[in-house]
Amino acid sequence: MKFGNLGRSECSRLIANCIIFYNAPIASALLLRNQKKGDEDPAALLRHISPVAWPHINFYGRFKFAGIPVLIDIASIVQAIIARAMPPEPDVSPHNPKF
Repeated sequence: MKFGNLGRSECSRLIANCIIFYNAPIASALLLRNQKKGDEDPAALLRHISPVAWPHINFYGRFKFAGIPVLIDIASIVQAIIARAMPPEPDVSPHNPKF
């Protein structure tokens, strides 16, 4: 029984490390985007994102690892995170009738 718990613990650690490894380029791309944009605090958005967040990772279903690998589109993931985290800025131009 002791080895069963140890195995589960090691598997959990491996999965957590894989998630962190997967999320690291996403966090780097967010930081780089904010730096290029000239944000005063480019890491502000990263403070609200966990490196072990996994809602965007599919743990269910069948996976085939043989064949042509598909590259992960980091740019589209970053855009989705930005769209959820930061609502669009309001148009405060004089041509906008709301202002």
